[in-house]
Amino acid sequence: MMTKNLKNELDRRELLTLVKKLITINSENPPGDMKEISDYIKSYLEDSGASVELFEPVKGKISILSKIGEPPYLALNGHMDTVPVGDLNKWKYNPFSGKTVDGYIYGRGASDMKSGLSILIYLYRKFINFENNMKRGLLLIITGDEETGGIYGTKWILENIDLKISSCIIGEPTEIDNIEIGQKGSLWLHLKSKGESAHGSLNGYKGKNAIDNLINFYNEMRDILNSLNNKISLNEELKILMNKSKKRMARIMNDDYVSNALDHITVNMGLINGGVKVNIIPDFAEADIDIRVPIGIKTEYVKRNILDLQKKYDDILVEIKNYSEPNFTLPSKEIIRTFKKIFKKYNMRLDTTFQWASSDARYFRYRDIPTIQYGPATLEGIHSYNERIKINDIIFAGRIYNDVLKINLGL
Repeated sequence: MMTKNLKNELDRRELLTLVKKLITINSENPPGDMKEISDYIKSYLEDSGASVELFEPVKGKISILSKIGEPPYLALNGHMDTVPVGDLNKWKYNPFSGKTVDGYIYGRGASDMKSGLSILIYLYRKFINFENNMKRGLLLIITGDEETGGIYGTKWILENIDLKISSCIIGEPTEIDNIEIGQKGSLWLHLKSKGESAHGSLNGYKGKNAIDNLINFYNEMRDILNSLNNKISLNEELKILMNKSKKRMARIMNDDYVSNALDHITVNMGLINGGVKVNIIPDFAEADIDIRVPIGIKTEYVKRNILDLQKKYDDILVEIKNYSEPNFTLPSKEIIRTFKKIFKKYNMRLDTTFQWASSDARYFRYRDIPTIQYGPATLEGIHSYNERIKINDIIFAGRIYNDVLKINLGL
């Protein structure tokens, strides 16, 4: 039973049991069926007296909403879904075991983000006891669609439910002394190229090679996007944050050069398909392209340049599959100042940095809601094999969250 006090103690056993339990529940996305894990979390919350709502815009993509107190709300946000486990033979331990070895818990979602999610759920239950003393309400948003874009999760919740949110904390994985306050935008394209089939020995003289056409378009597009890096513009405050973020990224990756991905447009052809046989000129080709857009330039501007290029290619069709603008929260916001205050109490320096990927944080920031990401993680293994989390990091992050909530809720 949770004691009714607001001291920094956490029920270590209960919190770690919750982490392990969530790992044992398969919530891979795709396929994205969140019924089992959402049912468990709903029961866990309702056992403490919480009022819980479930939303299912499409089958399996379930989100959980619970709130205490009155708006405006401090929102706690996390996702239940994980990426697939991949080849089971490449795991040291069963990815759904939640096995503990040498101070680590192993399993899919251990770092991304079932440990951070467990902290949010655990502390939300704890703060239910103090609802009448809060200066603002507390809102818990748990979604089941983050790993496939969040369209039927956080995005759907914010578009369809009237929620007055003052700030948001997302339990996404970060390093233990770092909060992420901004991220790159994204532009996912599906390219289709049409050609004319003929005998393969006649390529260049008869027919039209759809694969050649697609590659020509791709190469020209990539050259144009590389030239747009000269258009990136940051004010002095953002330059400082970007340089700090690049240094941290270089250390994490053990590679100085790779940190340039943070402040440059990146282009990746992730999937390609075309043709039917080696000795036939292909009359079709298609590819999926992942473009990431840094803070300092608009995704819309990047898109316009691509669509302008398309006008030169009669047989290329460009479909926009995913779109987001770069986004960030300024360090002067209250929620960030509160995190820094708590870290100072622990005689620790807290970094505020940008991330090179993207998350549901963008949906809050698009609504001018100050939003940060902070959660325990062992970055090696996220979206790969042998994902794990250090137990001590879970406990430390839980204490940080506990103290931040106390201050932010006026308790």
